[in-house]
Order: sequence, then structure tokens, then C-alpha cells
Amino acid sequence: MFLIYAFLGWCAEVIYATLKKGKFVNRGFLSGPVCPIYGVGILAVLLILDPLKDNIILLFIGSIILTSVIEFLTGFILEKFFNQKWWDYTEEPFNIKGYICLKFSLRWGVACVVIVNIIHPMILNLLLILPKPIIVIFLVLAFTSLAVDMFFTILAMLKIKKRINIEISIAKLIEKESNIIGENLSDGVLVLMKLYEKSFKGKNIVAKRLTKAYKGLEKFKDINKELLEKIKK
Repeated sequence: MFLIYAFLGWCAEVIYATLKKGKFVNRGFLSGPVCPIYGVGILAVLLILDPLKDNIILLFIGSIILTSVIEFLTGFILEKFFNQKWWDYTEEPFNIKGYICLKFSLRWGVACVVIVNIIHPMILNLLLILPKPIIVIFLVLAFTSLAVDMFFTILAMLKIKKRINIEISIAKLIEKESNIIGENLSDGVLVLMKLYEKSFKGKNIVAKRLTKAYKGLEKFKDINKELLEKIKK
């Protein structure tokens, strides 16, 4: 579950960045296609707020509080350890130290309600269908890759690699594969955006032509009216 939601969270970040900047941006802390904060956050919501899942209002409020606390602590710790901010809400209204803000906290609340009541049951049912050996093999490979990625990322952030001369080609390979996934996802979003824009423009063209035709019809009526008046005279 941690890996699935860490990956889906990374996908959400890529889509959001593409919609905002019009290009692929790897928003993750790690080189690979995962955002651990999403894995931790969703697991916390699923485990801690499970008693509230039947009450949408309480689940929504609880999700806002819990995810905001996790996001604030994560942002604070990352900045203190690595002197860098991975997100900054200082320009958003009702923010606290730039780590959290009301707008995104409300979005996390809505997202968690949807995940708990709709997405998570589907994922759980899918996992129950898969053979256990396949899941075990996947977990071994995925967590090994994640551990290597995290190890080299932290070394790079702390600049320890220069002192102990560690080769980081594995981390670069992970990042390369991650970028391929992200670029494909980003390209798909851009294609959908272009299709929507073309459709929107097409609708505008049709609307303008209909308006023009309507005006022409009105003008034609006026001319006919004048002719009829002249004939009567």
C-alpha cells in the first residue's frame, strides 16, 4: 500500500506540474517515481481514521488535520536537514511557514475521502486477486530499489559522496527510468490539454458562426420587412 500510494502521489505531482508549467517536472524527493510522503500520509489516514470512514464529514475534517500535520512536519524536517524546500505555500493565503496552507489542506481532505471510500477498496480487491509469490517478488525488488534510491539521494543531498567517492550510477539509472515514466505521463496530459483546447476553440468557432448566421437572418428579416412595407405603399 505504501508503494502504491507513493507512486500514485508521484503521478499526481507530475500531472499537477504539467498542468501548471506545461512540461514534465520530477517533483519527487527521490530519483525514482515515488513520493514517500504520499505513502506515509495515505497509510496514516487509512489506519488512524478507519473508525471515521462511514462518516464523510468527520473523515474529511480528520483527513485535513492529519495530512496537514504530516505535511508540516515533513516540510520542516526536510528544510532543517537539507536546507531546501520541496514546496512553498508562502504566496498562498492562510499558510503556516509556507509548509501548509488552507487551500491544499482542503484538497487533501477531499482526496482522502475519495481514496478511503472509492479508490482504496478497488486497490485492495485487486491485490487480493494477485498471487502471493508475484507480490513478494515485486516487494523485494521495489523496496530494494527504494532503499538504494534513498541511500544515494541522502548522500547526494548531504554532499557525502565527494568525501567517500561513491559511484552513483545506480541512482542515475533509477532517475532515468523515472523520467521516462514521468515524461510519458506528462506528454499524455499535454495531449489531452491540446485536445481540450481544440475542442473548446471548435465550440467557439461554431458559436461565432451561429451568431453570425443569426445576425444575418435578423438582417434578412429586416430587409424583407422593408420590402413588404414598400410593396404595401
